[in-house]
Amino acid sequence: MQGKAHLQNLEILWRDIKEKHRIPDQIIAETEEKIMKNSMRINIAERTHHIINSEELQHRLAEHCEALFLSDPLLWDAASQVSSDIKIIITDPNGIVLSSQCEDIVGFLCPAAELIYSDAKMREHLEMGSAIQITYEDGMCSQLLPIFNEQGRIVHFWGVSSYHPIDKEITSILYIVTQLAQQRYNYAILLNQYTSSFMDAMSECAILIDEKGRILNVNERLLQLTGTSSKNLLKGLSFGQFISGDSPYKLFQGHEKYFYLNCWAKRILCYVVNVQAMETPFGRQMLILFNGLPEEEPLALESPNALVDPFESIVTNSAEMLEIKHIAKKAAKSAANILIEGESGTGKEVLAEAIHRASGRQGRFVAINCGAIPSQLVQSELFGYEGGAFTGANKQGHMGKFELADGGTVFLDEISEMPFEMQVNLLRFLQDRTITRIGGKEEKKLDVRIIAATNKNLADEIQKGRFREDLYYRLNVISITLPPLRERKGDIPLLADYFLDCMAAQYEEPRPALEPEMLAMLKRYDWPGNVRELQNTIEKAFVLAENGKLNFYRFGQQAAHNFSSCMQTDLSEADAKEQLEQVLLFNNWNVTRTAKQLNVTRQTVYRRMKQYGISIPSQSAREYSQ
Repeated sequence: MQGKAHLQNLEILWRDIKEKHRIPDQIIAETEEKIMKNSMRINIAERTHHIINSEELQHRLAEHCEALFLSDPLLWDAASQVSSDIKIIITDPNGIVLSSQCEDIVGFLCPAAELIYSDAKMREHLEMGSAIQITYEDGMCSQLLPIFNEQGRIVHFWGVSSYHPIDKEITSILYIVTQLAQQRYNYAILLNQYTSSFMDAMSECAILIDEKGRILNVNERLLQLTGTSSKNLLKGLSFGQFISGDSPYKLFQGHEKYFYLNCWAKRILCYVVNVQAMETPFGRQMLILFNGLPEEEPLALESPNALVDPFESIVTNSAEMLEIKHIAKKAAKSAANILIEGESGTGKEVLAEAIHRASGRQGRFVAINCGAIPSQLVQSELFGYEGGAFTGANKQGHMGKFELADGGTVFLDEISEMPFEMQVNLLRFLQDRTITRIGGKEEKKLDVRIIAATNKNLADEIQKGRFREDLYYRLNVISITLPPLRERKGDIPLLADYFLDCMAAQYEEPRPALEPEMLAMLKRYDWPGNVRELQNTIEKAFVLAENGKLNFYRFGQQAAHNFSSCMQTDLSEADAKEQLEQVLLFNNWNVTRTAKQLNVTRQTVYRRMKQYGISIPSQSAREYSQ
């Protein structure tokens, strides 16, 4: 508990530093006392520029993937606190740079870390809690601090490098993030030991997932049910890949009783015993307890997996969207690659999954967010690696996402964010439908259908040299462009009804009434976040409904922000009028609430309304008179 409390104190301190962009004086003093006074200073005459080859780099990244997932958010947080000429690095014990905000140096050898690793005196100095400061002949300066495993051996170095002198504040940032990284590492090990202890004692199958749906731990009972030989084969994978239906958080927070578990060519009907959400220093986690059922037991009808029409969740009366559904249904029966374009929140993944389910393909639907995987880990995450390929690798190897989807569909979301060098490997797969695991020699033929999606203009990305033109034409066999919600506002009443029905079933509560004036508000708003924003707004209103009625005036903050922005820029009166109308709409034309939200007086609101020719509708004026 003391370690957890210390971690929470460090997290609070770091959050305060990020918000205020200022290092407390006592931290600078502590850094100087503990780090700078006792640091070992080294001069290195020549700085090498050795870089390991791509295959070896993938070996090392895969070996340290769990630690990198844990450390990368902290690295980018730290990078946001320093100037652009400061490079923050994480290396392995041998000095190979595994992560940095400057991706160009990943894979390079850090000569200082290599020197430390081979020098017993330096390692002893570090193990006493002091730093190493290095000055190179070409003027570069570096500082390094270690991260230790539970046996006291160095597993990583955290460091900063710059061609300018490294001041006390930069050293303090390194000192704090290294402590925080060490505490997170220690706590993660303890958490794994603790959760394994109580999960293995349970008679039900148990899975612990993080807020992104990744599997943190499983118990022995689950291994028996699925016929899996090791927990390490499942850790780090997305639980959403193993279930039929929605994401784990949506599925189990919706009080779902039944679901299908698809694992290693098995399809197992399961019954949920209990679901427990937990808040930890690493974010939200969820423990799911369930049991397998005999195959002949029917799936509950209320399950979302039991939808007859795969396209039933795409609710529309728009001629354009109905045509898109028609094209998608025809495309589903083919094996052609599909490219779905559209703004964020328009439902690209929903459409992709509907296409997969309508295709009759027996394999999984595996969704991959190309922008969410660290660029150094993309190849091992997509194509996997062989057992024994490198030190610390799982003996059974690691199955990549493409192998998991064999016989099914891979959905590549945010395809424009895929690293340029990885685009070559994807193109090769599209040409011959084979993959080779890292460290492996055998080519594996896969039956995988590709659906890609983007919210960017890929033609522009090609012109800018960020996306391969040949890959674009490979993916763009069938092209579907989803319109934004503002261009199909006639669907808003249908979508609102659909989401309200879903919320009523999910929360097991009566459905509140949607009054005409509230519906008018929804139709007048432009919904920059599209269908996803509408769904979230409906859910907020559902939860906060009063007297069986929905009110949306609480959710006009974005419109208020837009109006305030209009007042501070040279935008036209027409834009300012439109934004003010939206704030009034979200406040049910209540001038007092509108003024409070805009942080102005009522007189100012009335003056602006007169200036822009805005009148309160008579019905609203009678209903919400001041």
